[in-house]
Amino acid sequence: MSLKTRAVLAPLTRLRAHTTTRVPSALAATYYQQRAAPGTLLISEATYISPETVGTHTAPGVWSAEQVAGWKAVTDAVHSKGGYIYCQLWHIGRVAHTSFNEDPVVKGSGYIVCRSASDVTLPGKAQGTFTGASASNTKPIPFSLDDIARLRQDYVKAAKNAIEAGFDGVELHGAHGYLIDQFLNEDVNKRTDKYGGSAENRARLLDEVLGDLCAAVGNDRVAVRLSPHVNNPKTAFFGTTGADYENTYRIAYQTASKHKLAYLLVTEQRWAPAGDDAANFALHHLPCANAAKYNKYYTSGPIIGASGFTPVSAANAIADGTFDAVAFGRWYIANPDLPFRVLHGLPLNRYKRGTFYTPGAKGYTDYPTFERVCAQLGVKVTDYIAPANADAETKAAIEHKFDELVALSEGKLAYPLITVKALGIATTAPAAAAAAEAGKLTAKL
Repeated sequence: MSLKTRAVLAPLTRLRAHTTTRVPSALAATYYQQRAAPGTLLISEATYISPETVGTHTAPGVWSAEQVAGWKAVTDAVHSKGGYIYCQLWHIGRVAHTSFNEDPVVKGSGYIVCRSASDVTLPGKAQGTFTGASASNTKPIPFSLDDIARLRQDYVKAAKNAIEAGFDGVELHGAHGYLIDQFLNEDVNKRTDKYGGSAENRARLLDEVLGDLCAAVGNDRVAVRLSPHVNNPKTAFFGTTGADYENTYRIAYQTASKHKLAYLLVTEQRWAPAGDDAANFALHHLPCANAAKYNKYYTSGPIIGASGFTPVSAANAIADGTFDAVAFGRWYIANPDLPFRVLHGLPLNRYKRGTFYTPGAKGYTDYPTFERVCAQLGVKVTDYIAPANADAETKAAIEHKFDELVALSEGKLAYPLITVKALGIATTAPAAAAAAEAGKLTAKL
C-alpha cells in the first residue's frame, strides 16, 4: 500500500451486524465508504473468525459465505473511493459467556464458546449474555493441543475469506485481553505444555498463527495488534495481567517482527473506563510509554500508534519518529473526513458516546463532513483553509474564524464543533506545521 495520509481508521467495535447471522449490515458499507478517501487505510471492526468466539449479538463474523458477501459490499465501497481496508480477525476467548452456546449461530456448529489457554475465570460480571441477563463470567475450557491445531486453521480460513471478500489484508487481534493476549500473559495462561511457562512458550500461539496467516495470504497482507500493559488489574484489559509483562511483550514484539508484516498496531497505556472522557483527556497527555519501551524490538516494518491521540499529538508522534502513522478511534467515528480536517487543522465534530454501540444510522452514518457542516451553517469551506504560503497573521485570523465557527455550531448542529486546541493540547506553530505535514506525507505501508 502507498498511503496519502498517516491518519488511519482504528478498528472500532460498532455492534450493528445482523443478530441472527452476524452479517455486516447494509449501513456498514456506507459507514466505511464515508471514511474512505484516496490513499487512506481503514481497519475494520473486530470480526469473529468462527462461531467459537461469539460473545455479542451484533458483532460481525467472517466464517460464512453470507458474511463474506456482506463484507464484499463494504470493501467495494471503500475501494470505490480509492481507500484500503484490512479485516481485524478476532477471537475473544474467555471473555465470551457460556450462555452464547444457545445462540443459533453456535448451537449445532460443533463449537463451544468460552475457551482459553487455561481454566482461569475472568473476574466480575460478563460483558454480555445470550439472554441479556446480568451474570458472572464463566469458567473457560482450556484448548487441547488438537484444539489449537484446529484453531490455527480457523484463523487461516477467516483470513482467506477476508481476502475473498475483497479486503486488502488482515490484522490479527493480539491485544486487549482477548485470546492471543490470554495466551501471552501468565496470570491467565497456566499451561505446562509447549504453550505455557516461559514468555517464548506463551508467545508460541502468536508466532504460529502469524506464520499460518503469512503462508495463507502473504506476509505483506498480514498485520497484528498488541497492547502491552503494566501489572495492574484495574487498568488491564479484561483482567489479563502478568508480573513478567516486560519480558512478555519484548518477546511478542520480536515474534511479530520476524514475520516482516505489513504493520504493527500498538495500543498505548492511556486508558480510562469507558464514558469517563474527562479522565481520558487527562491521560492523553501522558507520553507514549509502550513506544519508548518496546518499539526497538519491532524492526521489520511500520508501527502504528493508537489510544487517545488528537491531530496535534499524532503529528508530534510522527514528526519525532515515535510512530509511522496514528490510528484514530472516536474522532474518526465523528469525522468521516478526518484526514482532510487533520491536514488543514479544522474544527472537529464532537462525538456522542451514547450512540457508539446502538443500532441504526444515528451516531453511525449521520456525522457530517466539514463541507456539509459549512453548508448547514451558510459559510464557505475555503474561508477556513489557509493558503500553503500563509503568513502568521493569516493563520491567526483563520484560527479566530475556527472559534467563531464553533460558537456558530452550538444549538444549530446535531454534532457541534470543537477546535483542536480545546482538546487539552494547545496548538503551537511547530505542531500545527507538523500536523499539516503529516497529512501530506506519503506513508509506504
